[in-house]
Amino acid sequence: MESSQHSGEKLMPFLDMLTSVSGPLELMELLEALKGGCIVSNGAPTLAYEYIDRVRVKSSRRSASYKWDQSASCCARLEGHLFDTGLINKILDLVELEHGDLHLLDCKIRPSNFDGAISSISSAILRLNAEKKE
Repeated sequence: MESSQHSGEKLMPFLDMLTSVSGPLELMELLEALKGGCIVSNGAPTLAYEYIDRVRVKSSRRSASYKWDQSASCCARLEGHLFDTGLINKILDLVELEHGDLHLLDCKIRPSNFDGAISSISSAILRLNAEKKE
């Protein structure tokens, strides 16, 4: 089963609750996991995602002062709680802000079993490409 389909099926029981939210997220009686996954509440970024606008501003300032020439590429292997900590999203945001591209070469997702066992650690291998900065 594809991960998007699986995630969608797992969220179905919460659909009514999520679509009926009519006030600030902080005042809603949602599960903490659902609150943590919300990027915007009442038209503004939630606390966990306020960094995105700051990064965009800094990146646009930096980009304006660099010249682009030849491309650069590297591979990175990530291990840990890549999805529930938001790490993979932060990496994608940074790659996008730097006008790069990312290829997911390999990804192993293991569900958390909440006992801290090594088996719940996910891993990914990414190939990152960007223009070199002088």
